Amino acid sequence: MYLRRPGRLTTQGGYDMVQKLFLDFFRRRLSQRPTAEELEQRNILKPRNEQEEQEEKREIKRRLTRKLSQRPTVEELRERKILIRFSDYVEVADAQDYDRRADKPWTRLTAADKVRGAGRWAGPHGQGCWVSSLPPEAAW
Repeated sequence: MYLRRPGRLTTQGGYDMVQKLFLDFFRRRLSQRPTAEELEQRNILKPRNEQEEQEEKREIKRRLTRKLSQRPTVEELRERKILIRFSDYVEVADAQDYDRRADKPWTRLTAADKVRGAGRWAGPHGQGCWVSSLPPEAAW
């Protein structure tokens, strides 16, 4: 009986033989692996016990908490100019809080304002109008 494999045909007996070779190979490799005692004798594997592991964990925690307690505060960092405030370097002004999405000032522009591109929006809450910076005589 033949089994179809991608790209080749093998017999059932041939497949079993290959499987047996792989299993024998890995069993041999596992049996040749050194034991934990041998690794300890070669100084590859360190002999450990629960007490040593707990002491190491405590020491690590002690070092980390010491580092955290020695961290400078935010005020100290600001005094040393490591941490800066945006408002220390940029002028900040209060703005009226209203919904600017509904306000479309360009819909109120006159043809002359559109051509000139001069002017500014004046008035809060959509109640204002487009104010031209040019005198009315200068309009087309």
